[in-house]
Amino acid sequence: MRSGALRVTALAALLATTGCASSVGTPLPSPPPAERPGLAVGDRWVLSGPSGARIEDTYAGPRDEALLFRRVNFAKGSTTVASQYDRLLTADLALIGGGGTENRPDDGALRFPLEVGESWQHRYVRVLQRRTQQQHEVVVDAQVQSYERIVLPGGPFDAFRIESVSKSSTANVPPVAATYWYAPAAKAIVKYQAEVTAPGITATIAFELVELDLKQ
Repeated sequence: MRSGALRVTALAALLATTGCASSVGTPLPSPPPAERPGLAVGDRWVLSGPSGARIEDTYAGPRDEALLFRRVNFAKGSTTVASQYDRLLTADLALIGGGGTENRPDDGALRFPLEVGESWQHRYVRVLQRRTQQQHEVVVDAQVQSYERIVLPGGPFDAFRIESVSKSSTANVPPVAATYWYAPAAKAIVKYQAEVTAPGITATIAFELVELDLKQ
């Protein structure tokens, strides 16, 4: 039982920032490389999550060498805050930590400049703050596959489609195949989802942008 619980926890953590696509956008010609976005305090992204849950991320400004975001979670159809916490991202918008998870140095989801055909490998340690601290090593192999137009509730976006595979050092956690779209106009990953099936476990996560408020 204990082994199964640890496996579920590790798998859920791996899925926290990745996904694999269920649909493909309309192909577009490759654009020039996309540089790191410039953010303004108050920039806000609203996402629709699993089962219709609502997630709001607001940029709060720099913190040391990282970027600070405030995340607020709402249950489906509710205006009552279910949970809220701070998230730290790198200048490349890769997740350092938040909500009880720390990535050392970060999760490697994005690396700027983004360009079709660009690829990278990233190694990091994921630390889960539970009753007892758990940690495992993760290796991510990612590639920018194409540039596409996708239509979301938050509007149509021209976005880089990135595919990655994350492999954990925890033997009973399967690899996570991931696909997500970064839209330069939105300055964010606007869509991602994932499903991983292992003996006795099916884990699914999906997010897409439903509202955008950029200050500049």
